[in-house]
Amino acid sequence: MFREWLWGYSCSWLPFVVSGAITTKGGLSQWLRNRYRRGHPIPLPIKNEKIMRIDNIPTGDNPPESLNVIIEVPTGGEPVKYEFDKASGALFVDRILHTPMRYPANYGFVPHTLSPDGDPLDALVIARSPFIPGCVVKARPIGVLNLEDEHGGDEKLVCVPVDTTFPYYSDVGETKDLPSIIMQQIEHFFTHYKDLEAEKWVRVGKWGDRAEARQIVIEAIERAKKS
Repeated sequence: MFREWLWGYSCSWLPFVVSGAITTKGGLSQWLRNRYRRGHPIPLPIKNEKIMRIDNIPTGDNPPESLNVIIEVPTGGEPVKYEFDKASGALFVDRILHTPMRYPANYGFVPHTLSPDGDPLDALVIARSPFIPGCVVKARPIGVLNLEDEHGGDEKLVCVPVDTTFPYYSDVGETKDLPSIIMQQIEHFFTHYKDLEAEKWVRVGKWGDRAEARQIVIEAIERAKKS
């Protein structure tokens, strides 16, 4: 899917890459391909390989109860806003945040939905692990943070992985079941992440419960169908 994504590999690989490339016929690219095909964890693009098609990813197994969330930014990720280009399936750098803030949760969107601002419905997936950009996480909504920015209403779903993915949150039915610091961090992030960016602003509204979150999903799905 994103085999060019060299996620999580440190510079400690560099000496091995250089030495391998020097001694391999075909150079660096052939050496890397050989390692990948032998089962070594260095992903590479394969010739004529199909890219990810967002249109082929369903909204979820059972929306609005269970959703697919396409991750764009991992939890704790650098202050870089990534966005998928629907036409090409490529992950673009939308912008670098002017504030040195890290994302408080895995951040992405729900496919085949449409928010009032014209973008797919944004979603945060609370998890103990960061998910790489481009992966799809099965999650269930437990609440929503209502925001307004320079483009209009901008709801942020708050989700947790479904139990079959990770049962750690099986007892979490609403955002109130999470430690309060998590919700405070999310609210603080979205209150300030556009600070220092000219002509951009955010107003944080009220938290909505699971029922409101599910209704927002239903409306976003219907809005996408009519678009």
